[in-house]
Amino acid sequence: MQEPIRADYFGTKAFATIQGVSRSVTTVGTFMGPIIAGFLYDRTKSYTIAFTIFAVVSLASACCMFLAKPPAKALQESP
Repeated sequence: MQEPIRADYFGTKAFATIQGVSRSVTTVGTFMGPIIAGFLYDRTKSYTIAFTIFAVVSLASACCMFLAKPPAKALQESP
């Protein structure tokens, strides 16, 4: 559902740029997540801190998505 939402919000002209930036952020998180979790486990012998951090980041991300307002162009096109 991410791609149609991006297209609805930003149109198709900027879609590739927005998709590229978004995927870059996602790739960094996907790459660093296991490394951070492993490091924290080695330090604390528990995944609790790592999973708490990941949960907080996910919750903050979800809140940002729900609070995002459509761009002015999308508001003008809506019925």
